[in-house]
Amino acid sequence: MPENTLECAYCPGTIAWPTTTTHYTVSVEDSLGCTEIAGVWVTVRPQRTVYIPNAFSPNGDGINDVFTVYGAAGDFELRRLMIFNRWGSLVFESTGNPWAGDSSSVGVYVCQALVLWPDGKEEWLAGEVMLMR
Repeated sequence: MPENTLECAYCPGTIAWPTTTTHYTVSVEDSLGCTEIAGVWVTVRPQRTVYIPNAFSPNGDGINDVFTVYGAAGDFELRRLMIFNRWGSLVFESTGNPWAGDSSSVGVYVCQALVLWPDGKEEWLAGEVMLMR
């Protein structure tokens, strides 16, 4: 039993705060010395918080001048960012850098992002973004 994730490891009732999927066991002995052991798996689903903006304006005003995928610090690592135009041609690709929209025309683009979550799993995310000037 991982005691460090329990409020009280030896109390009849307790609160658990596991950070990963964990198996807890309890052993009970009655007044006659009979022992019973039971267990339960507590499944922890990772919270995956990510924000893909749907518009940006690379006009040099310092507000929304680049496009990238956002999340809280440490939520994920942006491994790859790809931007496609409406005809499916790749117009930008990087390994974590934001898209500045440099010479791209105003319009809607498709983005694909490969992110690495803290638990080691990789996931492809996709969305659409409007480039405005």
